[in-house]
This record gives sequence, C-alpha cells and structure tokens, in this order.
Amino acid sequence: MIGTVNLRWLCFLALFCSICLAGSAHAGEWDSLLPVPKSAPQNHADYLLRKSHSNEFADARRDPEAQLSLARQLRKEARDIDATANADRAALKFVMLRDAREYAIDCRHLRLAMYCVDDLSRAYRIDTIDMKLSALAVAMDKASGTPAELASAYLQVVEDFLDVGDMGSAHRAMTLVHDCLRKDPSNAELRRSATEHDKMTANANRARMQAITAEKKLKSNPDDPQLNFDLGAFLCSIGQWKAGLPRVARLKDSMLSVLARNDLEDPKDARGMLFVANDWWKYEGDNIVRQSQAKKRAAYWYEKALPLLNASDKEMAQQRIREVRGDDQP
Repeated sequence: MIGTVNLRWLCFLALFCSICLAGSAHAGEWDSLLPVPKSAPQNHADYLLRKSHSNEFADARRDPEAQLSLARQLRKEARDIDATANADRAALKFVMLRDAREYAIDCRHLRLAMYCVDDLSRAYRIDTIDMKLSALAVAMDKASGTPAELASAYLQVVEDFLDVGDMGSAHRAMTLVHDCLRKDPSNAELRRSATEHDKMTANANRARMQAITAEKKLKSNPDDPQLNFDLGAFLCSIGQWKAGLPRVARLKDSMLSVLARNDLEDPKDARGMLFVANDWWKYEGDNIVRQSQAKKRAAYWYEKALPLLNASDKEMAQQRIREVRGDDQP
C-alpha cells in the first residue's frame, strides 16, 4: 500500500524547499549543495568580476540591450565554473549568476532571471521560490515600458510558479497582466495570451482542489484508482514525482498512467532510459500535468542517460536539456 501523503505538507515543501525537477534540487540532494558564500568572498569575487568585465559593466549602465547581453554572458560563463573546486570559484559562480539575475530583471527579461535562479539552486542551498518572488517584486518596482512589454514579462513567470504549486504567486502575476491589458485593451495578442494563461491557472487551481478532496477520501478508500490518480497527478504537476507517479500508475486508462508505469520501471540501460525520456518529451500535457512539466521529467531521464548514449543520441538529449533549462533562450 502506498503510504499516506499529507498534501498540504508537500505543497509547503514545494513552495519553501524548492523541489522542482529541472529548476531545483531534490530534497535528498540538499546536503550535497554548497552553502551560499559569505559576504566577504562575494565582495572579493564581485571586485574581480567587475575588473575583468569592466567594459561590459560600463555599457550595461547605459544601454538596456547591453544589460541583456551581459546577463546572458554572465550566466553562460558561470555554468562553466566548477563551484566545488574551491571557495573562490564558489563565490565567483554565485556572484555571476546573482548579477545575471539582476540585469535580467532590469531589462524586464523575467524568464531569464528565473533561469538564473534555477542555476543557483543546482549549486547552492537557496530558497528558490523566495528568490523568484523577490525577482517579481523588484521587477514590479522597476516597471517601465509599454503595457504589452510589461505583460509579456509577467506572463513569463506564471508557468514557473504553477510548476512548483505556488498558486498565489501565479495569480498575483496574472493580476499584473490584466492591469496591463486594461491599459491596452485593443491588443488582441495580449488578450489571447492572457486568456490562455488564465485557463492554465484555473486548471491548476482546480487540480489542487480536486487533489485535496481526493486526499480526504483516500483515508477511507486508500486503493481507489481514480482518487489516487487525482492526488498523484497534482503532485506530479508540482514536481513531486516520487510521491505522485505510484498513485498515477494505479489508473489503467490514462496516457499519463502509462507514462508513470514506464517511468517506475526505472530502466538502467541507455535504450530504456531514452525510451522513457522520449515519451515524456512527446507528451502534450493535459489539464493537470502541463507539457512544460513533462519536459522537465524528460530532461531528468535524458541527463541520467547521457553517459551511456551514442554521439547522435547524446547531442539530441543535451539539446533538449538545454531547452528545458533555458540555455538557448533568446
């Protein structure tokens, strides 16, 4: 029998322990992450960074395009740094990603800012959701530009919040989107995108309520396949795969259940792992588990399979991992 899951506790973990497949460390990996460097090493790293990139930082003070260029450059360079090598490298990587995040916010590229936070969460013990909320708050304070530009920035982060179960922040971002839409009511593309994300947010909230109901009913009927599916699918939708997949797999007539059963077979060979990864990648999503979250699960399997893949499969897997992590974002 699958053990009882306290849904509220799992949501708390999702919000405050940063358990997000492609953007955060799993709970069991927390101890392997580095502590956030202290102020003195950060200050020293910041001095060295601004000295070595003096021209780029000077340009970024005057030009928004230069800010975006510098944000991308810092993120790219930071990914090549092994933070475990020594304390100086750990501080430099942290400062580069921190500054990349700040410049991305300054030029209203919130999605890039969120990717920088995700990169930080793979190396350091940070509160991922708190840092993303801070990015949104700072972006609001610095808000400038046309309503369409601001709305586009806010829409970038809605799905990020939904993917970790932070409904409140997703709704907050959508409120800002509709504020922009009221200032530009004739913008058909903005209205279409807002409607699409409203539906996405409503579906996520509906799935959450359905999961809460299922959790209660499972206390008296723990083996019910549909109730297990309702709870498990929501847990998968917020990156809680370990808790969600066994429950989803209990239902027989769902594509998501087939994917879950294949995933739970836990293949160890390249062919098996690639099969599971490709199936998650092709999954178009549903009203609970969105395509973006399915691709994160695919990236998990692609990364596990990398050491065993041939050259062509490895290139494909690496490209898809980069896509999920935003390494190829414009």
